[in-house]
Amino acid sequence: MSKVSITRSLLDDLAMSISAKSGEAVPMTLTEMKDAVDSIQTGGGTPRTSTDLVVSGATVTAPAGVYATDASKSVASGTAGTPTATKGTVSNHSISVTPSVTNTAGYISGGTINGTAVSVSASELVSGNLPITQNGNNIDCANYSTVSVNVSGSSKNTQVVQSTTRTNASALTAIGAELTVSKTGTYDIYYSCFRTNTSASYTWATRLYINGAAYGTAENTTWTNNQQNTHLPNISLTAGDKLRVYGRETRGTSYYVCAPTLAIVEA
Repeated sequence: MSKVSITRSLLDDLAMSISAKSGEAVPMTLTEMKDAVDSIQTGGGTPRTSTDLVVSGATVTAPAGVYATDASKSVASGTAGTPTATKGTVSNHSISVTPSVTNTAGYISGGTINGTAVSVSASELVSGNLPITQNGNNIDCANYSTVSVNVSGSSKNTQVVQSTTRTNASALTAIGAELTVSKTGTYDIYYSCFRTNTSASYTWATRLYINGAAYGTAENTTWTNNQQNTHLPNISLTAGDKLRVYGRETRGTSYYVCAPTLAIVEA
């Protein structure tokens, strides 16, 4: 075995190496180097454990040194919150929705958590009234909850329905077309009726019905020819009321009565 010459330079290098491992200060004597080497922990020393590991957030820090066995440190589990959304107030026909979620600290595994949907109704996105005074098409009333129409100075409301429906029943039966009142007010009511026989010896009758109920107290039976024109003045009607003429005849199955025209004119 060859001999190794121990020089001062080699001793200095050895001292620096021992100092880096043990933390001892340099320079040191040969005795101090021996003691420092004896104190360095080896695989046969006491192993370090997970208590030496430090957890800070998502980081696990292992202190410097030699580990004889594997050491591990668990990271506390966190909890992923359920997303929620807060519906704000309506402002200028728009609405704000603010989503939020709260997670507890710790390790959270990957995955998807669905929150609860926020519903916004159409009525929440509209407000205010739009006054309309002009005629025309394509009038934009979007974003308004109500619309008002100025009808001052307009002509009187008039409605007319026509029909060829007829009857030969001996009891009052609906004839003609039904008229639905579009505007509340006071009206003059006009209707005409025809019969297919001019004989005065047979009873021909008509009567106005409003909302399915007979109006007035008597049937109109005064016919001098095959046409009868009836005028009922100053009748109070409400928007949505339904008007219809009823008729009957006793001449026989070969003869009919009909009401081709029913009209109302605002008084």
